[in-house]
Amino acid sequence: MHEITRPYNIWRSSISLQTKIRLYNVYILPILLYGADTWSMTVASSRRLDAFNQWYLRRVVHIPYTAHITNEDEAVQPATQSRSGLRPSSSDFSVPRTRTKFGERAFCYAGPSVWNTLPRHIRETVDSATFRKLLKTHYFTSAFDVV
Repeated sequence: MHEITRPYNIWRSSISLQTKIRLYNVYILPILLYGADTWSMTVASSRRLDAFNQWYLRRVVHIPYTAHITNEDEAVQPATQSRSGLRPSSSDFSVPRTRTKFGERAFCYAGPSVWNTLPRHIRETVDSATFRKLLKTHYFTSAFDVV
């Protein structure tokens, strides 16, 4: 009965660090960034998001709060994929292997697959408004065979 009523601290468990970071990316980041597309991002709010992200990742890897590590130090790295802003184009996303055709319908497979098929000039765009415009144009021309 005691195990049911007491909350389980998954960050202190013996599961691997890679699994903990995956859990963070799957369960914590979506809650943190819910509706981020509609936010007006200021420098202060960006710093606050980065500070929370670094604070939580420090908890995951058991770095005590007394250790002097600034957010600019890259001591704690999130997973390889970035959630804020557009992804840098220097590398493609890795596409996970699937065992069935049904698995190819999952976002974790379809998202990187579609991203990797986009022309490089679209993936290299830094501004989100320009990216949106180029993406719409690309899909319009490919759907209607406009030259």
